[in-house]
Amino acid sequence: MNGVPFVVNAAPNGHGFSTRNQCPVTFSLVLVALSCPAAFLPATEFDFPRVLECRDVTLTEESGSEQRAIEIVIPVSVRFDSGETHYVEEIDVDFGAASEDLHVCRFYPATELTSDLADPIERTTTTEKSLGVNGTFGGELPLVGGDLVAHLTPSISGTIGNRETNTEKTSRLAPKRPIIVSGTKDRRRGVFFKIKRSSQTTLEGVHELTIVFEVPADWESGSLQVACRALGRKKLFGFVQQSRVFGQTMAPVYLYLEGNGRARQTAHRKAKQVRRDQPRRDRVSMLIDGCCLASVCNFGLSHPSQ
Repeated sequence: MNGVPFVVNAAPNGHGFSTRNQCPVTFSLVLVALSCPAAFLPATEFDFPRVLECRDVTLTEESGSEQRAIEIVIPVSVRFDSGETHYVEEIDVDFGAASEDLHVCRFYPATELTSDLADPIERTTTTEKSLGVNGTFGGELPLVGGDLVAHLTPSISGTIGNRETNTEKTSRLAPKRPIIVSGTKDRRRGVFFKIKRSSQTTLEGVHELTIVFEVPADWESGSLQVACRALGRKKLFGFVQQSRVFGQTMAPVYLYLEGNGRARQTAHRKAKQVRRDQPRRDRVSMLIDGCCLASVCNFGLSHPSQ
């Protein structure tokens, strides 16, 4: 595409900018950035239910108290765009309590470490020491009454040896790295999960995440703010390695206590209203992404010369 040169960051002299020797930015690059930001930001699709039923898991000995424990199991589905899978290194899922009465008790899965080696690393060292001495003696003996000489070559050979062998065997645990990192946030009002790339697991597919909240005994409904991101690294414009977000989704999840029909209807009504408003928010988000990418093009390709 032939682009028309367009000089950016130009201002009259005396205002801190130079109008000469500017690096031109073509209209074609900016228009591509504004019209199809998805070409620069590969998509990762996330899917999770917007309404969840909470199961009462209060222990028998705790019944009758002012608090109860509720459990939610959230299946988060991840699907990568073909050809972009190997760039994603981590899936981040954050749960923030939009309701003031939700406090985290426990969560699953917990932080987990793994290694690609099945057995400990073993090392064997053998040290051998030896000492030896050898000797040979010779000479001549004249005969009495003549010119003959007897050649005698007596030989004494001896060996003194000392041999010592030491074998040392050491074992050490194989190094591990995290495949899941999880914990609480916001004073135990939220939970985060970081799912790492591993040769033994897959980032793509369904990940079931469980959270147990402590709520008041009369609790009936509430909500969570769920944010999912796919993080990785990829070269920007083919030569600059940068951290990238390969797709993200943020949406509320409405909770209701099992067996409470009225709270269930209210939760579904709120979720339906959010779905109706979502297309408008998506259009605004795409416009913002395009403007941000155009700013990156401006910053990276325009620079005033002295």
